[in-house]
Amino acid sequence: MSIYEYKAHAGLYLYRLKYSEHEEGWSVDAVQILMGSHPMSNWMPVRGFYASDSRALAQGIEHCEALVAQLNTENLPS
Repeated sequence: MSIYEYKAHAGLYLYRLKYSEHEEGWSVDAVQILMGSHPMSNWMPVRGFYASDSRALAQGIEHCEALVAQLNTENLPS
């Protein structure tokens, strides 16, 4: 299993993706989101298999983006 790190939103967030190849294809096995050096989440499982590692990583990054958007929406003032 390998780990890919991606900085997003001008470096405000760091997405960590654990990914690996299986018989069914490539998968992102888990993601973690950090704000600066502070984890915003534990490692969370991600489901799905893809034909290439780059496609799996792209899907993992999209997953992280959706989680960050949800967290930001939940923290808006009423």
